[in-house]
Amino acid sequence: MQLTRPVCEQETLALERLIVLPLAILEPADGRDHADPAKIERCGPFDPELYAPIIVETSGNRFWIMDGMTRVELARRAGLASLLAKVYDRQ
Repeated sequence: MQLTRPVCEQETLALERLIVLPLAILEPADGRDHADPAKIERCGPFDPELYAPIIVETSGNRFWIMDGMTRVELARRAGLASLLAKVYDRQ
């Protein structure tokens, strides 16, 4: 499923796409290579229906997690293969 709509960010027009992405292709954003272990412990079992989509930037075939490292780690631990993501093209 893919939905597209323009959004205005910092005086540039970015294209937001809502896509189900495989967890295996997601990479951490620069400077943040893992989720906070204490936050993971507080969250408990993962239920994708309770969480907002993760935020991802893309440049070609690479996808960086901008918001949602904890959700991605919880989903992996729950055995999920993919998550819903808001995807933005890297400018």
